[in-house]
Amino acid sequence: MKNSYNQNLNTIVQSGTVALADKVRKLESEGKRIIPLHTGDPDFATPEPIVNAALEAMHAGFTHYSNSRGLDELRKSISEYLVTRGLINYNSANEILVTHGGIHAYFLALSSIIERGDEVIIPDPTWMSHFNIIKLVGGVPVSVPTYAENNFCMKMEDIEARITSKTKAIVINSPSNPTGGIYDKTTLEKIIEIAVRHDLYIIADEVYDHIILDTTIKFTSLASFESIKDRLLVCNSFSKTFAMTGWRIGYLCGPAIILNQTLKISQCTITNVVPFIQKAAYTALTNVSITNYVDTMVNEYRYRCDKVMEIYNASNSSIKLIKPQGAFYFFADIRGLNIGNSQQVAENLLDKIGLAAVPGSVFGTNGEGYLRLTIAASREAVIDGFTRLFNL
Repeated sequence: MKNSYNQNLNTIVQSGTVALADKVRKLESEGKRIIPLHTGDPDFATPEPIVNAALEAMHAGFTHYSNSRGLDELRKSISEYLVTRGLINYNSANEILVTHGGIHAYFLALSSIIERGDEVIIPDPTWMSHFNIIKLVGGVPVSVPTYAENNFCMKMEDIEARITSKTKAIVINSPSNPTGGIYDKTTLEKIIEIAVRHDLYIIADEVYDHIILDTTIKFTSLASFESIKDRLLVCNSFSKTFAMTGWRIGYLCGPAIILNQTLKISQCTITNVVPFIQKAAYTALTNVSITNYVDTMVNEYRYRCDKVMEIYNASNSSIKLIKPQGAFYFFADIRGLNIGNSQQVAENLLDKIGLAAVPGSVFGTNGEGYLRLTIAASREAVIDGFTRLFNL
C-alpha cells in the first residue's frame, strides 16, 4: 500500500516541452552550444517599470498573505483593461480571479465545471497541458483533428460529430500554441451557436492575444461576445505579452456562480498569488510606458517571422512552411524530409547540429510530421536555426 499512487496519473505524460527544455539546460551546462528554438519564453527582459514595481512592493511589505481572489486594485485594473479593449465588463469583485499563471487559470476553470466522465472537445494538435489537465480533473478529452489548410482551426462538422450527452465544454486556444492559427469572428460565431444549442461551456485560452504576426488578421476575443458571458471562462496570463513567464501570474474571468466555486479550489492549492508580483502585474496594465515595450516586442516577432519566410522562400527545402497568424511559433511540416518521425528528427537535430525544436507528436496525433520552432529566441538564433533547418 505504501507504494500505491493515483493510477489516473498513468494516463498523463510529462510535459514534452518542459522535458526538452530540461534536456537543453543540461546540455548547455556541459558546455554544448544549443540553438534554442524549443521554448515559448520571450528573449526580452521583463520591462524595467514592472521589475521596479515588484522591488518597491517588497520593500513596502507586500510579502505576506493577501486577498485570495487577488488584490482589489489588480482585479479592477484587469476589468478596466478588458473594457478598454471592447471586451466584456467583468465585475472585479466576483467575476475575476488572479491565478498562478495561465495554466493555473485553465486548471481552475476545468476543475470548476468538470465532473468525472464529462467530455471536453479539444483541437488536435494542441498544447498538451490542455489535453492532460482534462484527464487530471477526471474529464475525458475528445480530440478534433485540425489541418494546415484550415489554419489548424476546428471545423464545425467535426465538432458536431463528437458531441455526446456527456459533452460539457469546448476549448478554444486562439492564437494557438503550437500552430499559430487564429479563429476568425465568423468561425467563433458558429462555435458559439453550437455551444448554446448543446448547452456547453466554452473555455478560451487567449494568452497570446497581443502577439498577432499577420497584420492583415484581426484577432477576435471570445470575451467580445456579451451574449455568452454566462457560459464563457477566459484564461489569460501576463507571461507572453509582458515577458513575465517566470513571474507565474495570470487571471480567470467568468460568471460569478462559477468563480465563487473556483475560489475554493484556488484557496486549497495556492492560498493566494504572491502580492508583490500582483503589484508588478498592476503596473504592467496601468503604466502607459509599457505599451511601447509590448509594441517593440511584437514588432520584433513580426520581423523575425518575415525573415524566416524570406529564408524559407529562398531555399529549396523539402520542408513545408506556412506563416503563422499569431503567437510566436512556426509549425513546420517535415514529412517531406523522409528521415524519420518527428521525435527522431528532433533528436537528430539536437544531436547533430545543436538545434532544439519540439517534435509535433508532443501536441497530439495530428502533430506527427511537424516540428514546433519558436521565434521568441534571439534574432541571431532564429536566423541561424532556421537557415540550418532549411539546409537539411
